[in-house]
Amino acid sequence: MQFAWLIGGPTPYREAVGLRLQAAGLEVFDNDAEPPAEPSQTIAVAYCSRDDEWKRLEVLDGYLGRVAVVDQVLPALYLRALRSGLGVVHIDTTSETIAAVAIAAGHGEAVLPMEIARQIAEGVAPTDLGAAHELDPLETDLVRSIARGETLVSIADRYFYSERTLRRRLQSAYIKLGVQDRAGAIRAAERLGLL
Repeated sequence: MQFAWLIGGPTPYREAVGLRLQAAGLEVFDNDAEPPAEPSQTIAVAYCSRDDEWKRLEVLDGYLGRVAVVDQVLPALYLRALRSGLGVVHIDTTSETIAAVAIAAGHGEAVLPMEIARQIAEGVAPTDLGAAHELDPLETDLVRSIARGETLVSIADRYFYSERTLRRRLQSAYIKLGVQDRAGAIRAAERLGLL
């Protein structure tokens, strides 16, 4: 039997990820519960937004896998996780993706967004990318649309895409712009003359 230990983070995220991991056949221990007695059969999935949360996860030894769930899409956070032997995933991805990253970590694998992997491979900081020409037409329109106050639902209806697809494309735009959220994307787009 394999286990998953979900540590920290918002309750809805833990519940959704826990259900996905249970569906994959893992027994789930949540948050403040005692960790399973068999670390070698346990995947620890910890929400890491502060340095003490990172350190707590980094010092867990002997676990089948360890995953940092981050709240910022920054290459530096992904690098920190990889250097510490951790899997890493952004909290705004689907619970299905977070569970898949956890299971991959249990197999000794890392799953990264393509843009983060490219930046890490090239050793390039996102602010050095010349972000305006890196955005594809859909990403540019997404940033312009959120600057106008449109919701992802209305944008999804216009493009006939799912909200999930648009969230991923918006995350890609954030990475390319070197920002963490919508407000940062709007400021960067203004600075780059995209609005």
